[in-house]
Amino acid sequence: MLENIVVHTNTTTENLRKLGYNRNIIEIKHGLFYKGLNKKNGSISNKMVMLGRICEYKGYEEALRALKVLIDEGANFSLHIEGAGSFNYVLKLESLIKELNIEDRVILKYGYIDTSRLIELYCDAFVALMPYKEIDQSGVVFTAFGLNIPVVANNVGGLKDIVQDKVNGRLVEQGNLREFVESIKWVYNNQTDLKNELLKNEYSHLWQQSADILSKYYNKI
Repeated sequence: MLENIVVHTNTTTENLRKLGYNRNIIEIKHGLFYKGLNKKNGSISNKMVMLGRICEYKGYEEALRALKVLIDEGANFSLHIEGAGSFNYVLKLESLIKELNIEDRVILKYGYIDTSRLIELYCDAFVALMPYKEIDQSGVVFTAFGLNIPVVANNVGGLKDIVQDKVNGRLVEQGNLREFVESIKWVYNNQTDLKNELLKNEYSHLWQQSADILSKYYNKI
């Protein structure tokens, strides 16, 4: 049996305890990716993104339906989806995009995204959408925050441990499409303040904090 186990969220700790794991659990916060590389912090955008591996648990259908509502209500938003993953699922998303008649507002690209393009796409957006059905923790939120881009996320798994509602994004109850739509509008109207919040130094020390915590345990070996 392991003497220690390392996790990223308090939610994971709670779930392990419920499963009967009674050894030492070390919680460390995931660091931010690409901090300081966003050179467009002052710009206003109407673009939304969902970038990275395309999988069903990420809830792309909800994002597309939210976009449809926004368009019907007069919002001039677009959504860029790009990444590798399940090609059959991508075909299903293409069908839904046509069914919703939002082809002119959605870019859907299947394939690997290199780092420079990933950064560029995030920096051109005002929000990253995370209508996840389930998750423990996600590198998406740490990539978005590292590039000073707020998120609208479903309140599932460990996302509440890093996403602070109306501070660095919005947390939405899963399945509440209306709330998801309104949260996107709120982030759009407050994108400058949210980006400024993400620029604060308190988000810059997570890697160092994690290293300090882990080093104490490695030094005991």
